[in-house]
Amino acid sequence: MEERSARPLDLAIPVLASALALGIWWLSDQAGSIGPLDRGQVGWILVVPTWLLAPVLGGASWTRLGSGAARGTALVFGAIVGVVAAILLWRATSLGASCVYGPTRTPDAWVVPAIVVGAVVGAGAAWTALMTRRAFRRSRSLTALATAIGASLLAGILSFVAYVVVFSGPLCNRPPGS
Repeated sequence: MEERSARPLDLAIPVLASALALGIWWLSDQAGSIGPLDRGQVGWILVVPTWLLAPVLGGASWTRLGSGAARGTALVFGAIVGVVAAILLWRATSLGASCVYGPTRTPDAWVVPAIVVGAVVGAGAAWTALMTRRAFRRSRSLTALATAIGASLLAGILSFVAYVVVFSGPLCNRPPGS
């Protein structure tokens, strides 16, 4: 297989898929519902699969990249996803939407937890893209697709666990006296 260096389009594919997921989520937040689906259903039905498939699309499109170019592209993609995830998590938490009992700290206290979860999300996206690339370089079969989707689901589960531990765990405490 002929290898080549990275091009801007190689990074654009998974970034655009991630942006599509966030755009759908934003639209559902603005509208409150899309047709018969409310915001929560839209999040699970449209946003999560789109978000999880973004690194799979990237990895599948990177099969002709050399190893170094693929790792560099995955690093940039993971950094973009991680920074955006950290900003969105910080914003949601500092507005009080993530804690069942409301935030018990100031918004600046949520910066480090948001960065930690954002790093997990970004690393998971980069890892998934690289595992997908590896699977599709070895074979173009349903096994490669299943491997890629499995890697994406694993990264998604680890990201969710990191979120639950950091944001719904000891940092979201009941207010005093409740």
